[in-house]
Amino acid sequence: MDKKFFGYLNTQEYIKFLITKDELTTGNTERYFELLRYVGENIDFARKFCGKFVLYFDDYPEQEIWQESLIKTFIRELNAKFPYMLYLAEKEAGTLKLLTILECTNGEISGENIAIDKEHFAKYIKEQMIGIVKMSERVGFSPENAQSIMQQVYDYFGI
Repeated sequence: MDKKFFGYLNTQEYIKFLITKDELTTGNTERYFELLRYVGENIDFARKFCGKFVLYFDDYPEQEIWQESLIKTFIRELNAKFPYMLYLAEKEAGTLKLLTILECTNGEISGENIAIDKEHFAKYIKEQMIGIVKMSERVGFSPENAQSIMQQVYDYFGI
């Protein structure tokens, strides 16, 4: 499997996950976790894909994404297994939002407003910042580079 991942990742500029409703319903998502594990263990790929992970959910209307328990479970498992998801996440097309809001939502939705658990959000951001620092050190980025990645997250959320 590692050879397959190596070949795939060498030809890509971004890691793009398009998760289907069928995959979530059947629990057929292990390949996504295996690929991210491989990226996290491989310094060259961890460096290459910093800020280049994009996540989409197929077969779900946008409003349903925020309420679907299977999606929330998938995201929470992703974040638990890879405490550096915000290191990998692209910061503009919605992946950062998906990873964070689905992790930290308290379940209350009013129109387009999704309430988050502020304590959980603070804990999550802290854990992810540690992950950004550790992954940046691991791949040989400068402290300034790690700070820049962290600042992108802070800026996105207005922190």
